Amino acid sequence: MPEKNVATARDALSQYWHNNAAMWLNRQHCGFATDDRYQDFCIAKDQIQDTAEAMLVHRRQGFSADPFAGYIELWGILQSVVLQQDAIREMEYAIIGQRPKYPKGDASIALRNLRNILGGHSSWSDIERDGITRRCTIRRQKMSYDHIDYEVYENGAPLHKVIQLGDLLDACDVEAAGILKDLFVGLTRQVSSPVP
Repeated sequence: MPEKNVATARDALSQYWHNNAAMWLNRQHCGFATDDRYQDFCIAKDQIQDTAEAMLVHRRQGFSADPFAGYIELWGILQSVVLQQDAIREMEYAIIGQRPKYPKGDASIALRNLRNILGGHSSWSDIERDGITRRCTIRRQKMSYDHIDYEVYENGAPLHKVIQLGDLLDACDVEAAGILKDLFVGLTRQVSSPVP
């Protein structure tokens, strides 16, 4: 069963925001330091919801039986995670005023790196990391959240790899939800602080 911690944490934050709208609406920039930070909050809140819900729906449905459609679905899922990570970063900027380095957490970093190698231009350009040239190809296959085969060529030598995408997404979900819970605390401080 897919984790939905991000969706739950985002919904709690959004519900708190809407339940306290009377307090926000009386403040300049709705209680944020600048209009830019207020706009970042609103857009990030929506992007986090959209990506979380889209990934949950796909997880319930699973990958298409058509391997060609599976490529598009895999790249879309990986890009959705990166979009969600970036939206959480923007929400952090909106609430605390800093854009920290992202992603945070081992699973989130691993997934972003996986997206870069699988969904980047790795088939035709050099990807230099630690002096190693990496290229990647995804095997034509029926994909699933439990098993996706791909090959990484490091300095010309092939390495067969398997992604257990569901497990990686679940670990990322836990990490991202932890950040959102911390941001919820920051948002409650903004609501309870005196009007400037």
